[in-house]
Amino acid sequence: MMSANSIDKVLVFDLWGTYGHFRRLESTTSPLTYSIPTGTAMAGIIAAILGFERDSYYDLFTPETFKYSIKTLSPIRKVRLNISLINTKDGYFTLIKRKGHEPRTLIPYEFLINPKYRVYVWLKDKELFKKLAKLIKEHKSYYTPYLGLAPLIADFKFVGIETPQIIEHSRECIRVDSIIEKKHATIIPKEGQKYLIERIPRYFNKDRVVQEFLDIILEATGKPIFIRPESEKPIYVVRHENVVFI
Repeated sequence: MMSANSIDKVLVFDLWGTYGHFRRLESTTSPLTYSIPTGTAMAGIIAAILGFERDSYYDLFTPETFKYSIKTLSPIRKVRLNISLINTKDGYFTLIKRKGHEPRTLIPYEFLINPKYRVYVWLKDKELFKKLAKLIKEHKSYYTPYLGLAPLIADFKFVGIETPQIIEHSRECIRVDSIIEKKHATIIPKEGQKYLIERIPRYFNKDRVVQEFLDIILEATGKPIFIRPESEKPIYVVRHENVVFI
């Protein structure tokens, strides 16, 4: 079991794009999106920057080897757009229009508009951590990172490498600038804030089967959350921001 003090060095970078789509696993014909990159999505983004091929990196991003957190830097905004897809309802692929068969079909997708996040990453493998930090600092990547779907190209910017400090806190009100698991906190509502609770996948096994889901709380306008802690889950100070890792 990893101790709280094992989170020693944290890479901080900003991640954004014009659109994003992190498909909710329960959505089918009209894909919906999570409001933030999930654990599985963040593993994919980091793997792309590092140059790992598809499906080759899942063992490197387990809860024991990879911790991350996210702060929203822009309000969560979503829009529905129709996407033209190949129609396979008749059991075959064709772009030729035939009687009773339209070659394409319009599917409404939900997209995030101008999403921007601050990402905090801890990796157990220190050589991998150094490589990732160097690439992000130099604004380089082996593969093009994207926000959920290949056409939704992501940009990123190095913020810093930080040594987080655990906050000594009581069970009274405390500010949290990042997402936090629902089971660890009770929200103290503030006027003008909008809270979202989403169940996100945390990580895959080598067969791309989700091994853990987490119920996370985030504030949809990018403001900090005020909570009453309900567990001993560590809260860290990183660059004057109070952050909880998942």
